[in-house]
Amino acid sequence: KRRTSTSTKLVLRLALVTGQRLDEIAGASLKELDFKRAVWTIPGERTKNGLTHAVPLSSIAQSLLREAKKDVLPDGYLFPSAKDNGRLRRRSVSRALLRNSDDLKIKKFTPHDLRRTVASQMAALGFKFKGSVLMKGARTRRGSSQSRQRRSRHSHRHDL
Repeated sequence: KRRTSTSTKLVLRLALVTGQRLDEIAGASLKELDFKRAVWTIPGERTKNGLTHAVPLSSIAQSLLREAKKDVLPDGYLFPSAKDNGRLRRRSVSRALLRNSDDLKIKKFTPHDLRRTVASQMAALGFKFKGSVLMKGARTRRGSSQSRQRRSRHSHRHDL
């Protein structure tokens, strides 16, 4: 039985508390974090929509990132891979989640389901978005068929 790495566990927890994509979290580096201002600045070249994201960090997120700092790689990445000397990859996190879902006695789900759950819960708390697609960082044109397709494709996946 394989154990889930500390990096993988931290990435999944950060996905729940920040709502960010796994690629963005797994690729986080020390230089992107400002603990004094409680902000994580993800540069546009690392985001899906190409725009820089300033992610406010809750006390829980800061605690998780401080824990990740203990194992920071020489190049500044926060989440080392358990298999090699590089950084953790999104695919490794997804595989670990699928591999462990039976042991956890939970219905199989994807890491992106965590992101949708965060979006739903934030909306329930009264946070306003210009539509769930924009909250997820996707670039859309007003009323585009791509936007409608994306919304309808994911609308059935809220039954975690």
